[in-house]
Amino acid sequence: GTQLLPLTQMALVAQGHRLSGESIGKNARAAALSAGMIVSPWITAHELGAGHLVIRQGLNFRGQIAYGNIAAVHATERKPTHFPLALYRHTLFVALWPVNLVAIRLRQPQRFRLFHVLPVWKVREVVINMDRRDAFIADLRVRMAAAEMQEVQKQ
Repeated sequence: GTQLLPLTQMALVAQGHRLSGESIGKNARAAALSAGMIVSPWITAHELGAGHLVIRQGLNFRGQIAYGNIAAVHATERKPTHFPLALYRHTLFVALWPVNLVAIRLRQPQRFRLFHVLPVWKVREVVINMDRRDAFIADLRVRMAAAEMQEVQKQ
């Protein structure tokens, strides 16, 4: 079965919410953090870097996957039950909408951090959504092939 972690709970724990009787400054900071978590996912830009795919979701999440650690990439219609971040036993979803989803299967399971501090267990697959899904998949496959060629030449 799949296990889902309620990320809102994790987020509150990560921010250390103990608002009762604290200063207004701390309450304002907590409110700003909460607002950032709600608004910031809209500022999402995944990026094909030199040697890594960089996955971003506002202030909540940033992770890198080396092209050499990507076993396969394909379009998928498998949807999580929560957005924008959902974590299942073997799959991390970093997707705002349940459309144009791209599944990235890893050669070696990899650990990511949520909100830049909370380590999550190792996942075997990351699912993101992309506006230009087919072009992204084609581009990523070219980079995976290039990384594989470099490995072959090293041996």
